[in-house]
Amino acid sequence: MDKQETLHIYTRVSSRQQAREDKVSLDDQERLGKEHADRLGYKWKVWREGDASASSDDLDKRPQMVAFLNDVKAGLVKHLYCYHINRLSRDDSEAQYLIRSALFGAKVVVHTASGIMDSATSAQKFLFGVQQLQANLEQADRTARLRRGRLGAVKNHYWHGGSAVFGFQVVDRKLVPHPEESKIVRLVFEMAAEGISLQKIQVKLLELGVQSSRGKKVVSLGSIRQMLKNTHPLGYYDYTCQQEEQTIRVPIEGTPIVSEKLAKRVRDRFKAGTRKQTKRKKFLYLLADFLMCGCCETRLAGRYTPPKNGVRKTSSANRYYCPKNERHWKKQAISASEKWTRKRLCENNRSLHRPSVDSLIWETVIATVSDSAVLKEAIKKEQLAKRWLEDAETVNRKASLATAQRKLQIKLATIQDAIEEAEVRFLMKEVDEKTHKGTCKRLLEFRDEVESALADCRIEERELEDQQQWIDWVKAYEHQYQLDRNSELSDAEKKDYLRGIVDTITVHLNEDNSHRLTVNYKLPIHLDSIKYIDTKSKPKKYEVADGNRAQILDGLNMRSPTHSGIKKKAQK
Repeated sequence: MDKQETLHIYTRVSSRQQAREDKVSLDDQERLGKEHADRLGYKWKVWREGDASASSDDLDKRPQMVAFLNDVKAGLVKHLYCYHINRLSRDDSEAQYLIRSALFGAKVVVHTASGIMDSATSAQKFLFGVQQLQANLEQADRTARLRRGRLGAVKNHYWHGGSAVFGFQVVDRKLVPHPEESKIVRLVFEMAAEGISLQKIQVKLLELGVQSSRGKKVVSLGSIRQMLKNTHPLGYYDYTCQQEEQTIRVPIEGTPIVSEKLAKRVRDRFKAGTRKQTKRKKFLYLLADFLMCGCCETRLAGRYTPPKNGVRKTSSANRYYCPKNERHWKKQAISASEKWTRKRLCENNRSLHRPSVDSLIWETVIATVSDSAVLKEAIKKEQLAKRWLEDAETVNRKASLATAQRKLQIKLATIQDAIEEAEVRFLMKEVDEKTHKGTCKRLLEFRDEVESALADCRIEERELEDQQQWIDWVKAYEHQYQLDRNSELSDAEKKDYLRGIVDTITVHLNEDNSHRLTVNYKLPIHLDSIKYIDTKSKPKKYEVADGNRAQILDGLNMRSPTHSGIKKKAQK
């Protein structure tokens, strides 16, 4: 037999789900094609695309189809078998047009499970196009039904499908904590909250014999990081439908695996850890988490190189500097024409001598704290009681805010459902356009009010967290908050002390190449004072006048003592 009596069998399944729904796998398609070739007395050749094209109908992701079309254009194909016409192309796309044009041009006879179409006749061409359109509609309907079903399940607090996240299991279609895996999740959170690295957590899981979701012996660092980012252990998760452009918060039945307090400790560790020193950095920079460039708002980096044989060759090995220009010098970071161009990058190109600026900031902060009226030992507790809620009241208020947020989120979801229902009623012509617009306008206004109230709750919650952090700091340093420059504290202890009182330190470069540092405190304690209202009463009545949150240190020469007197070499 010649090549023209060969039946070309093309197999393709766009997704595993489609294979289950159609109940025709790749092997089934191939088997049916071979049986059809035997009945016709033809040889057969299989083009097995597999499910590699699941994400797109693009020919770039369908190498078997591209090779097949090349044979079609070369006149090597006269008979094609595919289980259904939608195996060639599901969407009304450029790929569908190219495939149809190639088959029609070569007058290829298309064999399917439902019959034979001869593309040489006009009627068969028309039928071919109709069947492809029908396949497109069926695919769109299948996708819409699947999406509606998943959304309906999520709104009823059912699991939307797929494997459950680690630490949970699906019982009666609902997500509930797994009795054994939940203990592992809690252990991971506790270790992360203590500052234990992800690598050590990974080793611990390996020792416990915990396997990944795919059965691998080692749980990847990415999986551990995602486990810590998930909200599922807190008792809820957010499901987002991109097509419907809506997000639904789904509560999880049962007691949360971890508390909000523990999760916050982990978040704070992650947030601070992005700028903390890792194990590969053997030197602790006291101000690395505080210094911010006033030009480009980049966090300053530290650089330290230990002296060799007791001799330091360069002062630049012990400094804080803005890494903006350095990072932009990397290959392909920016175009070559922009590299090292002033005003396009950061102009703060003068480094700070690390020991000098560490000493200056430390002395400045402890002097400000010692002179602060708010922090005077005699009135400290009274002022704190006036400024913020007591611990018990703070806990109660945070619980009230959490309850209010849950109610607002439920109300927000109800409003969203009402908006969707109004759209459906309008499309079904149950209401006129004027009524529909009025209803939607009121619903949208109501939604804006609820979203605004929800945002206010979240802002107040963050403020309470900041206040609680400050109260914890005062309790920790109740008897030693007034330190002096000779206090025997390690750099790590000094850093913890500064975290409680200092927010950021902004670094500006003046025109005369001196530096201006702005210390931003978490409270207005710089130059605060006590004003006595009634000096005759006992005890004397007074009030505390707030000072400033910012303390400016200007005209500073923060260069190395060995470098500040060296003149720059004349430029050629």
